[in-house]
Amino acid sequence: TADAIVSTLVLCSVPALGPVVAEARRVLRPGGELRLIEHVAAARGWAHRIQTRLDPVWNWIEGSCHLDHETRTALAAGGFDVSGVSEAVQRGMPPLFHRIARGVAVAP
Repeated sequence: TADAIVSTLVLCSVPALGPVVAEARRVLRPGGELRLIEHVAAARGWAHRIQTRLDPVWNWIEGSCHLDHETRTALAAGGFDVSGVSEAVQRGMPPLFHRIARGVAVAP
């Protein structure tokens, strides 16, 4: 088991978050930390709709990068305590890429 996992702009590149979240939970000890900073899907609205439509093309252009991953939601669904993970807008970035999740998710 591990005490911590660090993920920096990695989770956007996996096809499906569920299996990765499950593996992180498997290898982390209870109370272990998943420390992350990831770009994530925009909040609901026009940017999110465009991300969803563009994702297949963007994935091909950018080599597995997904615009529409909802990382915090996937971690919570996998049993992690995500109270230490916040989402914010990264100033200076285009709306399709400006939402960032960062913080610490704790394994059950």
